[in-house]
Amino acid sequence: MFKAGPELMSAFAAGALDAGYVGEAPATTAVANKAARVVVLAQVNTEGSALVSEGCAPAAFPHLAGKIVAIPGHATVQDFS
Repeated sequence: MFKAGPELMSAFAAGALDAGYVGEAPATTAVANKAARVVVLAQVNTEGSALVSEGCAPAAFPHLAGKIVAIPGHATVQDFS
């Protein structure tokens, strides 16, 4: 069991895994960094992500300039976006 896609991709890179269920971002990041060779068998993550902010309407996105945006981790779909 892996906590996130980047850990799964590390297992691929180490030759310790033959197949896995992972999002596009960790797989793309691993391939771009030449850390692992993977083949996509089927698309599985079609729901997407959202940018949320306390008290900030979508029309106010320019007000986010210079603000800190949190992501769940490196090489996640949120980091990739």
